[in-house]
Amino acid sequence: MNFGVIDVGANSVRMNVYQYENKGFDILFSKKKTLGIVSYINDGKMSEKGIQILCRCLHDFQLTLSHLHIASLHVFATLPLRNIKNTTVVLQKIFERTGIRVHVLSGEDEGRLSFEGASIYSKLQKGLFLDVGGGSTEIVSFQDCQMHNVYSISSGSLSLFRTYVSEILPNEKQQKEIIEAMLRELREKDPNKEYASETMLAAGGSARACAALLKDLHMIESTKEEIPCEKLQELITYLNREDAIRIILRCEPERIHTFFPGLLILYSTANYYGCKKMQISKYGVREGYVLKKILPNARF
Repeated sequence: MNFGVIDVGANSVRMNVYQYENKGFDILFSKKKTLGIVSYINDGKMSEKGIQILCRCLHDFQLTLSHLHIASLHVFATLPLRNIKNTTVVLQKIFERTGIRVHVLSGEDEGRLSFEGASIYSKLQKGLFLDVGGGSTEIVSFQDCQMHNVYSISSGSLSLFRTYVSEILPNEKQQKEIIEAMLRELREKDPNKEYASETMLAAGGSARACAALLKDLHMIESTKEEIPCEKLQELITYLNREDAIRIILRCEPERIHTFFPGLLILYSTANYYGCKKMQISKYGVREGYVLKKILPNARF
């Protein structure tokens, strides 16, 4: 059985197509469109234009599945549909125009599912899990591979870019403002640093992009599974000194505007919690959604 899962995020909409066989599933292919849906939210409501763009994207994905004769599709949304005043209206319009029922995840559910997905191949027994999204960041503490606590903060790579960055990349003053904003939210959610851990497991496009750039710049070995968190500060310093736009465009062109805020989220969180090393997971909320919501008896 083949099926599609679409994740509607603040910055991008991604569809993964999975193959399910013998109680196990694999990713067949992935397709992404960068829409920046959160930018169509004004006064707490998603605009008609934003709804149209999202519906058009979903319809395009439906056509792809139709051409492949895949009838099963599951769609969920995170921050762009949960943090608006007209969620019900938007969901109804999406259904009327596409026939798709969208499941809106809470911040806590997003964190739990992302952790479940990221844990598929992780050997970590305890630590701090971080999922950096475009509109929010989810943080989970875990012990003996079991999740203990989870919280969500409103700072994401795209939302921080929109709030603090005046051009393509943040200058050093804006970088400090982003770090201060992150630390304020972390202190508010966890003032006693109960989530403090030596190791951080990170998921999301921003985390994977940072790891890719560190390898591209030969700041870490290409085969290295663990990244010293001090490398995040080294990367920030390097990008402030060199032609950062050219460097990011060479490695992560689609993230030219969100890369630096995402890097600062990782740096701020690692610094606040005293993390010494970081692991990057290639899996996250979509795989967690499959395991917990679609095929609870399956394995990856």
